[in-house]
Amino acid sequence: MPFPKTWLFRLDEILAEVRRLESSCLEREDFMSIFRVKRRAALLLMKALDPQSIQGRWLVPKGEVIRWLESSRPVAEREISRRARCLPYHRLPRWSGPDPRPPQRSDH
Repeated sequence: MPFPKTWLFRLDEILAEVRRLESSCLEREDFMSIFRVKRRAALLLMKALDPQSIQGRWLVPKGEVIRWLESSRPVAEREISRRARCLPYHRLPRWSGPDPRPPQRSDH
């Protein structure tokens, strides 16, 4: 299945959010909100995980989603590095962590 490239940069965030869920299964609405995708992309993601029909709802066990995300990490890392080589610098995602540079000294 081709990766929906919109959420690759957020793999760790998505994995943490799935782990925090209290429910034991995810449904389409969960995929839509966690992966920040539309209905069709959520259904494609679910299809890759072989959803089960329970009481008229399509569900994917949380453990399966976590294993799938963890096994997707190498593919995601390759795609991220490939895109980084192809994208112009100004289109790369911005670093949202703390500033890695040492603090400026003021000589006042």
